[in-house]
Amino acid sequence: MTTDDFERWRTEFPILASTVYMISNSLGAMPRRTAESLAEYAHTWATRGVRAWEERWWEMAREVGDKVGRVIGAPAGSVSMHENVTTAAMVALACVQSRPERNRIVCLAADFPSLIYFYRAQQALGF
Repeated sequence: MTTDDFERWRTEFPILASTVYMISNSLGAMPRRTAESLAEYAHTWATRGVRAWEERWWEMAREVGDKVGRVIGAPAGSVSMHENVTTAAMVALACVQSRPERNRIVCLAADFPSLIYFYRAQQALGF
């Protein structure tokens, strides 16, 4: 990526024109096109209501997952998108049963705090 490419990419995030923005784990810098996307979402919700789920919204997580999959070299349909890492961990761990010989969850002290809380809660399930 050249300096020009980098600068062009930065212009997609208006806040970066006036500040150094280093938080990305909860409320990252908003891309310029987000306001348009939110307006489209609000319009769809206002005009289609619950029908929007069947008509489009259910498929969006799969479509985004497939796009991420292409970036990381994963096959289509194998990347599952969720609203945060803790929910993703919950979904993944729901597929696993604790067994006496496999009853540990390995994590790092530096993991996001909500993950640590979730992992500690799994002790009641035998992990």
